[in-house]
Amino acid sequence: MSVEAELDALAQCLQHGPSAAAETQARALRQRWPRSAEAARLHGVALLLLQRDDDAVQALRAATQLAPQHFAAWLNLASALLAVADIAGAAQALDAALKLDPAHPAALNQLGSLRRAQGDLAAAARAYAQAFAQTRDPGSALNLAAVELEQGDVAQAEQRVLAVLQDPQAPQAETALLLAQARAFRGCRAAAPRGRRPSRSMQQILTAQPLSIAGQFPMIAG
Repeated sequence: MSVEAELDALAQCLQHGPSAAAETQARALRQRWPRSAEAARLHGVALLLLQRDDDAVQALRAATQLAPQHFAAWLNLASALLAVADIAGAAQALDAALKLDPAHPAALNQLGSLRRAQGDLAAAARAYAQAFAQTRDPGSALNLAAVELEQGDVAQAEQRVLAVLQDPQAPQAETALLLAQARAFRGCRAAAPRGRRPSRSMQQILTAQPLSIAGQFPMIAG
């Protein structure tokens, strides 16, 4: 089997989610094809899906070193660095991806995640909105709704999530979680005395699980 066929088979396997078998397959593929940046990238994706974030960073750094023009490798490296809370490193990796393709919706979505991690919710919302405008992807819509909720625009966030529920391709668990958060926030606001913000504990609940659904592990061919 050619390296291209092996890479295609691995990418298809990874589309089904976390898999120790896929990670083993990716690791073996890297050993057979040590100069393949795409093999290193897909191994990094497999590790990310298994939440082995530090190992993923190493694999994805190797991919970018083997192929500095590999857009998806830089994008996935930014995801891995965000996962290990290396905000500065994630910004550098994302900057490299954006230089290669500044308008790609996956890069814009990742930019939203970075800006959100940096605490710039307005910039995060703009990036997510740009990504959504291009693709109408439910993941981008949910990310935008999550930011709107953090900004306190509960009605807009709830309306957006309800619209996503009509999309059969939407991630159902994440959509249901965000809708529950929006409704809990709305209920908390209604119960609070006029002019008082929701409690700190409620704010922490709402922001404890940022979604960042779309653009994390794009299966873009190298």
